[in-house]
Amino acid sequence: MKDTLKTVAIAENWTEWCNKKNIDELKAITEEEFEVSGPKGTAVLDTEGIKDWLNRAGIRLETFEIYADNNKIILSQHAEWLEQDGSVKGRQDVYTFLTIINDKVKSLARFDDKEDAFEASGLTEDNKLR
Repeated sequence: MKDTLKTVAIAENWTEWCNKKNIDELKAITEEEFEVSGPKGTAVLDTEGIKDWLNRAGIRLETFEIYADNNKIILSQHAEWLEQDGSVKGRQDVYTFLTIINDKVKSLARFDDKEDAFEASGLTEDNKLR
């Protein structure tokens, strides 16, 4: 349970710092090579690429459910995609699957469907923490 709680804390910090675009804090808890998967494909970013990725994504997230076990976590999140001026161009619930290795985010995959996130992660409703 201790590893799971640490995973939750890292994932929550990661989301907060993404929303604030706090690159220095994100680099501190992200592996040097970070895999990102989403609707537009998969890429491996170095920590320098995080800033560009965040700017391209233009997303703000609010977590409403958490499923976790050891180093794997799914965050059910309300997402808002933002225009350059900060206005909202779209909203949708997304399911973010993070893998934490050695207290750092190793990979992120974002899904539009919770069942797809469960299938990719191996987590289930039984892993719901809140």
